[in-house]
Amino acid sequence: MLSQPLPGDSDDSRRMPQPGELWSLWDMIRIEGSDLYKLLKQLARIQATTKDAPEVVASLSEDFPQELRAQWRPQLAHYIKLMEGLGARISIRCAEELLKKVARDDHFPTYQFFEGIRDLESTLRREMQDVTFYSISPAMADLLETSEPLFGDEVLIWFPSAASDIAEAGKCLALKRNKAAVFHLMLAMECALREMATHIKADLLNKHGQLEKWSVLVSRIKEKIPALPAKEQDDWTSAHNLLWGVGKVWRNGTMHPAEAYSDEEAEKIFAAVKTFMQHLAPLVAIA
Repeated sequence: MLSQPLPGDSDDSRRMPQPGELWSLWDMIRIEGSDLYKLLKQLARIQATTKDAPEVVASLSEDFPQELRAQWRPQLAHYIKLMEGLGARISIRCAEELLKKVARDDHFPTYQFFEGIRDLESTLRREMQDVTFYSISPAMADLLETSEPLFGDEVLIWFPSAASDIAEAGKCLALKRNKAAVFHLMLAMECALREMATHIKADLLNKHGQLEKWSVLVSRIKEKIPALPAKEQDDWTSAHNLLWGVGKVWRNGTMHPAEAYSDEEAEKIFAAVKTFMQHLAPLVAIA
């Protein structure tokens, strides 16, 4: 019989990664040594034994022993839970059917148990071949799954409506969907610029209520800085310069994504928008 989780193993340490989650190399190694992998190996051994000696299986018409049924009932239930983590629905159905037969008290020939094991092994192998993986560098993986806001707590506090787009921009960047990443950054920037316009009383919108071109935005913000208190002008001048820097790497005269962005270009835009919003957040807070 296969081993149950070892003493001291937490449920989380044995949990199978779920579809839609990141699977690290460690996860893959852990699966290699997991009960599910051991199950496949044992099922393969049983299949090879019965395949090489079919006459042995055919002679096993005796009832499947009760002591073996008692051992296999919890084991099959354990495997079903593991397979649920992979979404192996057909294999789960095979295992459930076998479990029902093992759990019944009526006559259940031993050879039928081996046949069920063979069906389960072949089905599970086929289904696992459909599970694919997307490789992401460690640095980019942090953009996909992190418990911390990508632009920091201050940006989250003062630009809460931008939080979703910032998170999505990080995911798109990690998955090399660069234009989509820039689009989400555009929406985050729009939120920040509207707050900026409110605090320095600059008109950054055109007659249609949309943000002006980069050149107009930068010019109108620069015009408002001399009217601000002297102690605030340096910080707002820095914000103006950072905004100009975002526009420079944006590669488009308007607040719209260009046709395409390379990985390097998208990463530069992400970094520029992050720096700008991180600088702007405390200015908005004290204004």
